[in-house]
Amino acid sequence: MSRQIQIRRGTAAEHENFTGAPGEVTMDTDAKTLRVHDGQTVGGVPLARADQIAAAAGTGGAAAPYEMPSNYDFVIASVSNGNSWYRKYESGWIEQGGLTTARNAVTALPIPMANANYYVGFNSVGGAVAPAAEIAPYIVARTTASITLYWPNGSSDRNSALWEVKGMAAS
Repeated sequence: MSRQIQIRRGTAAEHENFTGAPGEVTMDTDAKTLRVHDGQTVGGVPLARADQIAAAAGTGGAAAPYEMPSNYDFVIASVSNGNSWYRKYESGWIEQGGLTTARNAVTALPIPMANANYYVGFNSVGGAVAPAAEIAPYIVARTTASITLYWPNGSSDRNSALWEVKGMAAS
């Protein structure tokens, strides 16, 4: 047989005159939310509902009495498929990367960038140990949709690199 659990509940006005025990949770029947108590704060701390968070984040929902910080950002999509990955944020910021195995070839970005002014980082991988000047690739070209890394002479054993791109994604 199932059991029913019922917590203390009251209106918003009743909560404003109530100090709950430390760790006590009560229900605000007017706001249709829970309040967490610490044994000192009169009224407790109200918890936001999912529709209030969505409205504050600008993704729809009813008007929210709880405001999210203006610098709040969160991941809305992420993918990793073995040779590339990305994390796209609600603000449009994107972090993406992967492995290029074709020497001096164009590497397509999983998500196009807003413009060609973005951060690119990379490291050589594979092959025998060689002086740093011989193994470090450098960027030959960057567009909103791709990057091209070039390995200088003397680094023929180095034909792959891990790359990372950060910046604003195209809308």
